[in-house]
Amino acid sequence: MKLGTLDTLGAIVAVLWVQLGDVAVGASQESWAYFRVEGWKPAAGLVLVDSTSAEPVSTGLFRCAPGRHRITVMRNLPVWPPVHRCTFDTLLAADDTLTFRLPEVITIRSTPADAEVRLGDELLGKTPLRTIAEPWWEGKTLRVRKAGFEEATVPISNYRVGIVDIALVPQNPLPLPGGRRNPSAGRWQQRTLVSAVLTLSAGILAVELRNEANRTYAEYERTGSLQRMRQLYDRTVKLDRYSAACYAAFEVGFVVSFYCFLRWQALNQR
Repeated sequence: MKLGTLDTLGAIVAVLWVQLGDVAVGASQESWAYFRVEGWKPAAGLVLVDSTSAEPVSTGLFRCAPGRHRITVMRNLPVWPPVHRCTFDTLLAADDTLTFRLPEVITIRSTPADAEVRLGDELLGKTPLRTIAEPWWEGKTLRVRKAGFEEATVPISNYRVGIVDIALVPQNPLPLPGGRRNPSAGRWQQRTLVSAVLTLSAGILAVELRNEANRTYAEYERTGSLQRMRQLYDRTVKLDRYSAACYAAFEVGFVVSFYCFLRWQALNQR
């Protein structure tokens, strides 16, 4: 009898041991829910889940317990207010990943400046304008207009448009008596348009050269070869010089374009 009792107790202990092991394994295999913040950079700000810092898995990818959560993204942006706050109330499922698209900063410039920028009937401001483009802007159209110029439109096919440069086209000059236009005004109109195009091209090239110089310098900081470092450094210096020259050409072209425009308008009023 004593031997049978010991066998029974041993069997009970074995069953309990197996069940505790299953519980431990289940705890170690806890499910997580994941979410991704597009374009996120660790130095940009802070990501919170229910007022607690989110647990990062990789750059832009975070995890938390499944369920309903409030996700808050706080970023430092070059607009006012400087700290931009986005809040998403969502339900996260286990072993699933949701992607959140954040608003992006865009800069809208026009030649000439001080033109109205509208999204639908909403006035966003006047150029040069730096504003925040919301994700729902995608598929919308920006309208840029100024008195004496034809209205320009910018379709937002991708709301991460960065910098938008717009050359406004002057409206047709008034014809002279008899249906003829002032030939001198037509020549100054052509000069205005040509100089505006060249000025815009110089500005775009300056920005591209500056970006390429930044990328080259970043590669220079990462490389371990002295010969490669010298090559990258020399290339960076050249790109900086070219960029500065293009910026100077842009400034000179802007002055020339403005002068041509004033002459053109003065001839139209005669």
